[in-house]
Parts: sequence; structure tokens; C-alpha cells
Amino acid sequence: MSSSKPNIAISVGGTKFGSAIVHSDPLAICAQTDRIEWRDLSAWKSSPRPETLFRLIAEKTFLLFQDSDFSFEDVCQIGLAWPGPGRYSQGLLTATFIPGCKEPQAIHEMVQAAFSSVFGMNCDSIEIVSALDVNVRSRGEVLHPQGALRHTE
Repeated sequence: MSSSKPNIAISVGGTKFGSAIVHSDPLAICAQTDRIEWRDLSAWKSSPRPETLFRLIAEKTFLLFQDSDFSFEDVCQIGLAWPGPGRYSQGLLTATFIPGCKEPQAIHEMVQAAFSSVFGMNCDSIEIVSALDVNVRSRGEVLHPQGALRHTE
């Protein structure tokens, strides 16, 4: 294991989400959730809002840290691949299929609030970055074609 700090990668799609603990040196996926069909989860059905979605993601990511050698306190950045338009550098994103996200929402703040609540610590110092999901996938294929990205789990 390298001495670089872990980061969190999140992918949100129209029906599923996933998250992973990733390392940048060497670039590797250290642990990842299964792709989770979020629309079928009872918590989502009882409260279909973006805040609920991010709480579910934070809870699944919390389980990754429980089963790993990494500490959430070491995380510097959370990267979010998002399936809709927005002003990404400002964290204002939309997604027409998520109730409450038809107009730009402060998604970065929702991510920080969800992770702060689930992990029981202030996450204001963790940088949240986001990009359109298709751009993230395209960049990944250019940088690491055909599964060249290492999995260490």
C-alpha cells in the first residue's frame, strides 16, 4: 500500500449508484460498492429527495471504510460523476429524474452534509468535485483503457 491518501469516487446514474475508495499513487480502486439500484431502496421510497440519495451513498461508503485499512479522516477529495447538466465548478447540478433536482441544486453542499452526518465529523475541509458522468467515463477510458486501472481489493 502506498503512502498517498485515499479519496472517494461516486457515480450516480438514473437507476443506480456506486462509490469507491481510490488511491492516486499508484492509481487504484481499493474498495468499491456494488452498483446499487437506489430507486428500490425503502429509504428513497419514503423520502425521494436528493438529500436522501446522498445519505444512502454516504452510508454505503461508510461500510467500505469499516472493511478497509483506510481512515475517512485522511480523505482529501470526493469526486462525483453526475448524470445531468449544471454549473459543475459551483456545485450547482440538475437531474430531471431525481425529485427536487429539476432546477439547479447545491449538490456539493448536500454531499458534505450527508458525509458529515454519517461519518460523525465535519467534512467542510474535504473538496467536492463533480463532472458530467459521460465525461468522467470518457476520461477514464483515455487514461486507463481496457481495464488498466488496478483493483487492490
